[in-house]
Amino acid sequence: PVEIDELVAYIHNVYRRIHSESNHFSSLKWQFQYREWRLICPSGAVVELSHLESEFLRILVENAGNPVRRRDIIGVAFRKDPIAYDNRRMEAIVSRLRRKIHSQYPLSQPIKSVHSVGYVFTDSVRTL
Repeated sequence: PVEIDELVAYIHNVYRRIHSESNHFSSLKWQFQYREWRLICPSGAVVELSHLESEFLRILVENAGNPVRRRDIIGVAFRKDPIAYDNRRMEAIVSRLRRKIHSQYPLSQPIKSVHSVGYVFTDSVRTL
């Protein structure tokens, strides 16, 4: 048997703890250095980018928090025809980029896939 008051207090404590931790991480900023092809993690670790990774990130960072369609990424960032472009090439670029980010900052993955749309940069970021 469980005391209802104790259960309610426990749930409130867990909620408060989770909420304060998420606020702490959301207040940390990523920094994107487009010209230097670098992404700086909230911890200060530097992710060195290839040209295509930098172009991919540029369009995501410009639209941070909003999904960017695959065809827009291909057309604008990669300057290719979206119809003729092999999507597996873009997925390989994203996969390599995610691995690089994870190796430097395993606490958060700011690049998320949006089903049937494209990708979004979900964390707070500023361009330098």
